[in-house]
Amino acid sequence: MLIDRMKLLVCLMLVCLSWVSSAKLSCNCGWRNSGRIVGGKETRKNEYPWMVSLSNGCGGSIITPWHVLTAAHCTHGERPSGITVSAGRHYKYGDNPNLQVHHVAKIIQHKGYDDNSDGSPDDISVLVLATPIRFNQNVGPVCMPSSSYNLLGKFIKVTGWGLTKGTGDQNALREVDVEVISNSVCRRSWPLLNSRPTQICAYTPKKDSCNFWINRSFLPYCVRKICKDLQPNNLKGGALVYLDPNTNRYTQVALVSYGHPQCGIVAKPSVNTDVFAYIGWIKQAIAQMKVLVCLLFVCLSWVNSANLSCNCGWRNTGRIVGGQETRKNEYPWMVALSNGCGGSIVTPYHVLTAAHCTAEERPSSIIVSVGRHYKYGSNPNLQEHRVAKFIQHRGYNHASDASLNDISILVLATPIRFNQYVGPVCMPSSSYNLLGKFIKVTGWGLTKGTGDQNALREVDVEVISNSVCRRSWPLVNSRPTQICAYTPKKDSCNGDSGGALVYLDPDTNRYTQVALVSYGHPQCGIVAKPSVNTDVFAYIDWVKQAIAQTYPKEQICTKV
Repeated sequence: MLIDRMKLLVCLMLVCLSWVSSAKLSCNCGWRNSGRIVGGKETRKNEYPWMVSLSNGCGGSIITPWHVLTAAHCTHGERPSGITVSAGRHYKYGDNPNLQVHHVAKIIQHKGYDDNSDGSPDDISVLVLATPIRFNQNVGPVCMPSSSYNLLGKFIKVTGWGLTKGTGDQNALREVDVEVISNSVCRRSWPLLNSRPTQICAYTPKKDSCNFWINRSFLPYCVRKICKDLQPNNLKGGALVYLDPNTNRYTQVALVSYGHPQCGIVAKPSVNTDVFAYIGWIKQAIAQMKVLVCLLFVCLSWVNSANLSCNCGWRNTGRIVGGQETRKNEYPWMVALSNGCGGSIVTPYHVLTAAHCTAEERPSSIIVSVGRHYKYGSNPNLQEHRVAKFIQHRGYNHASDASLNDISILVLATPIRFNQYVGPVCMPSSSYNLLGKFIKVTGWGLTKGTGDQNALREVDVEVISNSVCRRSWPLVNSRPTQICAYTPKKDSCNGDSGGALVYLDPDTNRYTQVALVSYGHPQCGIVAKPSVNTDVFAYIDWVKQAIAQTYPKEQICTKV
């Protein structure tokens, strides 16, 4: 079968994580007859691209192009041919320009699920689709957890098309934040709550998930919300997600399992299946298709054919001035080269850096360090890789002050092992209008003239127009292949050459590399001159070609 032959790589825009823990995952699905968002607000169109609706009234979440996660009570007694999956939907009824409809080829329901049990353990199913979901900006997978979060007292988000305030079916997708409460407190309302850590309870006054789209299948957390005047089923199968503060990505921590039919009237929490408890089961369910699951946040495999332009960090002035130390491994794509330059991970075998960092060097002389936070000292997540080959842009002229085409790709001898702390940066699929916006640069450069900066640091710099930039740097390219950035007393300096300048896309909450540091004034942060950086989008085709000629199966991660 075509499905059996598929070998898909699912990449995260920030971190592509294939490490799925072997822990069991338990899912409680939201109760089938009461399903709506109470006290919530309408989402922006396709704000949560992993959300799907099933033709039987349940919801679900995208985890690979071929797989949708939902509740077992949503599949029990159903035939695959009786269910269709709608992705890219915002309105239950009406115009949905991003809508995709897929038929179900197979249902993989957890064998431990008992439809006659009130406790609803193992309420989880995976739907195998007959045709793959086409990932793009509006449709894509949710991230899976690579470890268990301590969510007690924290707020998690539930989305769905449930009823709201007794007004009937809610046409637009809505969202609400609910607070996680302890299972011991939850058991006062639900004595049959699983004693194992496979369920999560949550509650917030006058807010709740109701039947019509909350999935009992994924979260051993109790979500308690008073679902004032809510009634039917639009939430079953839907994901409860947590915005990880370290990565700024949404991870599915649960699926709505069950709650009181009069949610919002009767003050009882909702019970949800804990996704992490079933990670091993999920991996096994999708293993037959050899599809990688991206953990921790949203997995994006949609790589479009847009061009990519890269500005490389300038070689002789490389430090962060006026910046702050990052959290350890906060930016998992960051790479340190043994010759003092930086770089960024784009695939397990490829690192993007500046051409001036590879000119006059030999591959055997450079070692690539990933997972590094300190230049010197303990780095428990450190990986070191040797370079097998350079692919330097042929248009780069090391003797030219203009530093055009200052971009190189390092091809590694051994693949980088992606995990929570090490993973690729996203590549741009289109050109951003960044004028006046702030972008982030990270590096181990010098800071305030005090010498080498031991810890990785970050600063935000403002993008200025190239016409203004040419007042300081007359040789700045008139073509759109360079980006200038400047903020008083803050700059990228020598130790940052080759490092990424990234932009947090407001639509996806993911970091995209928009530039590479190319050059600036040697007295960065003191002399008021902007830094000049290569525009990554301008070189996308070149980057894709360089990757294809070495490891054709590898793909960049990008927003579509």
